[in-house]
Amino acid sequence: MDNQCLIVLSKFSVAARKIIGPVNPAKLIKDNQYATEIFEQVDALGDEELILLSSEIFH
Repeated sequence: MDNQCLIVLSKFSVAARKIIGPVNPAKLIKDNQYATEIFEQVDALGDEELILLSSEIFH
């Protein structure tokens, strides 16, 4: 994982905390089920910033 990816992951975690609660960044990367649940919550809320950050994490 490069520095840019870590920066985006950190931004996502902080922004998500304000909207959906705490997000475990390590688990987000390693656990597909957990990542799917988090990204479904983000998508359902329709928060544009979080959606863009999540697409950057897994593009």
